[in-house]
Amino acid sequence: MVQTKYLEETLTCIELSADNSVVVTGSRGGSLHVWDFDKQKIPDEPSHRLVGHDFSLAALAISTEQDLVVSGSLSGLFVHSILDGRFIRVIQHQTGRQPYLVLLTRETEIIVYYQDIQEIVVYSLNGRLLHSTKVPEHILSLTLSPDGQFLVTGGFSKTLTVYLFSCLSLEQVHKTEPASSSIRTVTIAGKVEQGEHYAIVGLASGYILICAMDFNKWLRDIKGETFEDRSMSSDYVVMFE
Repeated sequence: MVQTKYLEETLTCIELSADNSVVVTGSRGGSLHVWDFDKQKIPDEPSHRLVGHDFSLAALAISTEQDLVVSGSLSGLFVHSILDGRFIRVIQHQTGRQPYLVLLTRETEIIVYYQDIQEIVVYSLNGRLLHSTKVPEHILSLTLSPDGQFLVTGGFSKTLTVYLFSCLSLEQVHKTEPASSSIRTVTIAGKVEQGEHYAIVGLASGYILICAMDFNKWLRDIKGETFEDRSMSSDYVVMFE
């Protein structure tokens, strides 16, 4: 275990980059810090302190490949550079809502979930509204498939919902049977080269479920316009306590 004594505020969110090189932390006081990550040692001080937020941080997304950090609070969505901490822009929902979840796509679109109005919104990096969709549940976790073509969500409905994703639309293509309790976290894993993908699902009850994700089949169905039954009798293949 490694630790730092630099932070004196309560952390509200933390995000590790996909290449495991950078950690970004957000606090209740609105502070946002970038840390160079090493498994053996965390620096005594962060490499950058990112400014702009006046309220508690609620959501983070990071991409070292794109040199971007996107952070959300009641102050809005703030976009910064990882390398030099430079402020790029702030993006506000038209009604001033607080972002609850944030994702960055490979094409640098920003996917945001606003929990209080149950809305998924997609912005371009320059802040232009590309698409918004109302969803029929309170989402607690969302993630993209490895190729970025599907958005997977989970929440209080106890189901995983899979959407075909583009910056201009969201179309539901699959929904699992309800789990035993609400879904708190979802991560996609698997062998990309073999087309095998699984959702690792964390439940409020403490159980962990493994769910098969047949993205390739859903793509074939969509191209053939044959996907009439958008649910399976059973998706969960393994359950851990």
